[in-house]
Amino acid sequence: MRAKLKWVIHGVVLIISVIFLGIVCEKASNATVMETGIPQIVCIVITAFIVNIIKAVRMYVIMFGYEFSICKFIRFYIVTAFANITIPFKCGELYRGYYLGDLLGSFSEGYLMVIFDRFVDTLALISIVIGVNIFLGTDMGVVYLLLSGFLFIAL
Repeated sequence: MRAKLKWVIHGVVLIISVIFLGIVCEKASNATVMETGIPQIVCIVITAFIVNIIKAVRMYVIMFGYEFSICKFIRFYIVTAFANITIPFKCGELYRGYYLGDLLGSFSEGYLMVIFDRFVDTLALISIVIGVNIFLGTDMGVVYLLLSGFLFIAL
């Protein structure tokens, strides 16, 4: 029964992802792509590839110590990255936690790893924002200060 439910959940997420991807593709016009130009598109694709490699390595480091094959991890990352990209409002993170929990055998550990991954991602982003603001000498907003204070206290 549990195996059937797992495949139903995977199927529902795939269908939702394809529906949202279709909506995005329908809204984007060919003229917009042609106006952008090939060099810019290549730059965007290369940047997205590098960012996903970095995120995959970070997730692999977070999962270090669990016994699973690299092939299972690559399949996990590709499937959940597709869901994260296509499903709006970070709802793909719920699926990532479910898939990771199923892979590790503990849903609580799966969701905690996803929360920790989001925490590290936010910490990196805030660090970059603070560094740029210090380098440029601009005034940081109250939101950045509160968020960065919260993150550093949580460490």
